[in-house]
Amino acid sequence: MGRETRFFAGAWMTDFQILETLALEQGVARHLDRHLARMAASSAHFGYPWDEARVRACLADLAAGHASGLWRVRLLLDGAGNPQAQAFALQPTAQPVRLQLADRPLQEAHDEWVRHKTTRRAHYAAFAPAPGLFDTVLYNAAGEVTESTFGNIAVLLDGRWLTPALSCGLLPGVGRAVALEQGRVPLTGTVLLVSGRASFELTQKAVMAGIPLLAAVSAPSSLAVDLASQAGLTLVAFLRGESMNVYTRPDRIVR
Repeated sequence: MGRETRFFAGAWMTDFQILETLALEQGVARHLDRHLARMAASSAHFGYPWDEARVRACLADLAAGHASGLWRVRLLLDGAGNPQAQAFALQPTAQPVRLQLADRPLQEAHDEWVRHKTTRRAHYAAFAPAPGLFDTVLYNAAGEVTESTFGNIAVLLDGRWLTPALSCGLLPGVGRAVALEQGRVPLTGTVLLVSGRASFELTQKAVMAGIPLLAAVSAPSSLAVDLASQAGLTLVAFLRGESMNVYTRPDRIVR
């Protein structure tokens, strides 16, 4: 089957943009490849044109004018594939923060507007925190905590960091994925093993889920290898017993 893509009539006339927010520190964008991989995956999902070189050039122009200090970058991509980037001074968050629990479930927890980060955020705006509070903790219809209105959640409980699973219905955050990969929260040992070939679609899902390793018994597609390389995913194919081909991030494989 081909890649699943959403097509919009006159995509450039849609009322939302794909969104990424990332830190720019001393002129260097933090986890840039991961953010671009996620934006590329969302572009494929919504049928938006994607030109990575153009997006990188847009960010490079912004970084050139913000070579020092710590900045919050808002990167947007419209339906015609036009990137736009803005920088805002990133101020330290006052500690401790005060949160409120939502008074009702987020019914859209499993919608595409949660899985993909866009400017369509009415479902989050409906849970805006009360004055004096930092944010609202959301939960799904099953009563499972998912995320806050503008970030993922991790909780230190009995000396162990815990974070909700993506299956609960939340944005696959870049910071969350890095924390999982580095062992700062559980599931770092998670491996996605598939009985067929490593397709672009499966690789995209692994990246968005924060899974560090995808293994397949058959060949990978060239698009899958490219995406895995950009996102820092270990991609293994032709897995037969102890025999395998490792295409990206071989440092995670110990023989």
